[in-house]
Amino acid sequence: MPKRKAPSASQDAGSAKKPLLNRDKENVQTQNVEAPRGTKRKWQMDTSDDDEDLWSGRILYIHLKNFMCHGNLRVEFNNRCNIIVGNNGSGKSAILTALIIGLGGKASAAHRSSNIKQLVKHGQASCSIEIAIANDGEDAFDTKKYGDRIIITRKISASGASTYKVVNGRGEFLFKDRHMLERLLMYFNIQVDNPICVLHQDAARSFLKECDPKKLFSFYMKATQLQVMIEKLGECLALYRENKTHCQIFLEKIENDTKMVDEMQEKQRALSSVGNKKQVLAQMKKELVWIKYRDLKELYEKTESELQEVQTVVQQLNQALASESSLRTEVQINIQKYREEQNALKSKISEIVAQFNQAQIEIANEKEAVEAQKKSYEIQRQKRHRIEENIRMVKEHLAQDDFEEKLAQMKRTNEEKMSQLEEKKAEMLAIFSNLERDIDDLWNAVTELEKSHDNYRNKKEYAEAQVMRVSREYRQLDYESKDDLAAYGGYMGNLLKAIEQHYKRGEFSEMPRGPFGRYVEVPDTKWRAIVENILSGYVTAFLVNSHNDHKLLVNIMKRIVPEGRLPSITVTPFEKQLYNYSSGQCKVVRGTYSLMDVIRIQDHNVMNTLINCLQIETILLTEDMDLAMSLTDGSNVPRYLTKVILAKPFQEYAANPFRMYSMPERPARFIQVNVKEIKENLQRREKILQEELQKVTQTFKKIAADKKQQETIVTAKTAEKRNIKEKLKELEDQMKEIRDTVYPMRKENEALREEHATLRKTLEKALYLERDEKEKYKEMTDKYALLTEKRDNLKKEEAEISKQIKKLTSAEDKENSKVASETQIRTGE
Repeated sequence: MPKRKAPSASQDAGSAKKPLLNRDKENVQTQNVEAPRGTKRKWQMDTSDDDEDLWSGRILYIHLKNFMCHGNLRVEFNNRCNIIVGNNGSGKSAILTALIIGLGGKASAAHRSSNIKQLVKHGQASCSIEIAIANDGEDAFDTKKYGDRIIITRKISASGASTYKVVNGRGEFLFKDRHMLERLLMYFNIQVDNPICVLHQDAARSFLKECDPKKLFSFYMKATQLQVMIEKLGECLALYRENKTHCQIFLEKIENDTKMVDEMQEKQRALSSVGNKKQVLAQMKKELVWIKYRDLKELYEKTESELQEVQTVVQQLNQALASESSLRTEVQINIQKYREEQNALKSKISEIVAQFNQAQIEIANEKEAVEAQKKSYEIQRQKRHRIEENIRMVKEHLAQDDFEEKLAQMKRTNEEKMSQLEEKKAEMLAIFSNLERDIDDLWNAVTELEKSHDNYRNKKEYAEAQVMRVSREYRQLDYESKDDLAAYGGYMGNLLKAIEQHYKRGEFSEMPRGPFGRYVEVPDTKWRAIVENILSGYVTAFLVNSHNDHKLLVNIMKRIVPEGRLPSITVTPFEKQLYNYSSGQCKVVRGTYSLMDVIRIQDHNVMNTLINCLQIETILLTEDMDLAMSLTDGSNVPRYLTKVILAKPFQEYAANPFRMYSMPERPARFIQVNVKEIKENLQRREKILQEELQKVTQTFKKIAADKKQQETIVTAKTAEKRNIKEKLKELEDQMKEIRDTVYPMRKENEALREEHATLRKTLEKALYLERDEKEKYKEMTDKYALLTEKRDNLKKEEAEISKQIKKLTSAEDKENSKVASETQIRTGE
């Protein structure tokens, strides 16, 4: 059996294995032969090769002159593998750099310098690189013109200028254009700027360690020419669309020309019978003259009678129009009058609304001022009461001798009040603290409910989308179901028939295979859904033998497959037999199953593709989670094992390095499943999803109601907290007043009299301030009442004007109805 082809790779061995090529000033050791300085050196390697299937694009030799450390060096390469060994600084990396630069690479790509002029040997005016490429294999490029070898020469001057020259093996000039060189290298898939093809010793240390995955993928796309294929396919698509437009124009033109030819043929047939009908035509012309005269006479008489009737009707209509015109004029005048009155009233009502709004603002402001003034008045009144109390006490002290007892009583009274206030304050502080804690807890609960609300809303939307998707799939399958191929889409039967027709006409090099699911069988039903999930997109994919087949199949699909549903296509040269995968197959461990043993694939090319793309021979299946983890996490990973698939729950355990992925488990839809089973599965799935959606919707509504209830409680608690805060402020003011109380000291009668006189003056001042505050309060109260009355009057006036506007609108409608009824009467007449 044929083995899988492995790509070739170039490698720089690094400092441990440097080329055995020394600089001009050093000794060059090749089989103990010393080359004198300045002479042309040549290292001849064994080029014998027994294999006959050599590919074109091999590098036969390289000849360097004045390049880096080499003055004159020629190296001939083996057809297969070449290893250059030498001491550090002997010029091994210079040969690899010369290959890169000589084949069109940039100096930066070689990681040796920033400019190619720095690669010219010191003291020399220029350097040259000559590279010979084999062109003698089955995949040779235009051997008639290019011969069995192609010689590429690049000359670089010390100023940085460079030129290319390409000749064939016979020395005949081919071209010197760099773009032609790039095209030639692209044909041979030579990519000197891609580390997958050329890996430098600097890049080798960091390529796999530090390189970004996106760059690795980009290098892979370049190395496999997939990027070039994508670009070329894009160009082909644009060209196809342009030609399709031209074809549509030509088809329309052909259709128009066909119609014109048909018309001309009809005219020709009509003209062929003209000669026989000339006499009949002359007789008919004579009869036609008299017939026309008779018809015209009858028409004239009929028209004359109708004209008289019309004139009578016109006269009546003119009279009616005259009366209607006068009525319309009168109505227009009345309507204009009503509209002017309406506009005036609307203007007035706009002013009233503005005044009303202003009055509302003034009332609100005045209400706040009245409340503030009322508090100020109360404070002043309480202050007066305190002064009167002090005067009373002083009088008592002057009249009695029990001053000490009264003073002590006063202090006890104040201390009792202070104690009561402090107790009340402590209670209110405890309530305030509890409220703050409750509010914080409530806000935390509201936040959690908001998160749950958003989470369940997303779940609800996702469940609704799933229900819609399953329902749509069921309806589409029910509409398209003709046979089991309908599982792949209603178009699949027509697509396969079209492919077979094109193949019978010899347009395909090999019969395309697809969809893959048709060729796959899983005898054990418990693994069927698992296998389909592993194969994933390959279940609906197609396989073709060449890029031309791929292009043709894409065109067929675009005609038959609905837009946006094109299956993927894999291009792989067909083999005559199955790969010999036994040497790379992972051995089955007790408690596991090999994916290769679980499936049966009818077509060996489909099997080869799955081996190449998915490495199915390295995948094991198991129902034991502990076994799956032990096989992939540790040093005892079986040889060739890449992953272990756990059946339930559906999880993938990847080896080297260990990783675990949870994947959604979906029922089998393509492999050995008929349309009836798929429809039954979809119905069951839709029912389950409907139940899940109902549960999620109920939970979503409950969370929304809880959230609203919690927000209402938070609002109430916040208002209560604000009220407690205001009461605490009042308590603080009362406590401050008691603390600031000045107790009279025992003095002589004269001192008490002076204090009494001082308190009397203070009382008079307090009485004056109290009266002043009271008068201000009364003025503000009166003003507030006036503003309220003004607002109510404006509201009544606005309502009255609105009634007048409605009356005017009604009158205007009546006037319009007069004209409409009159017009209807005239129309009926």
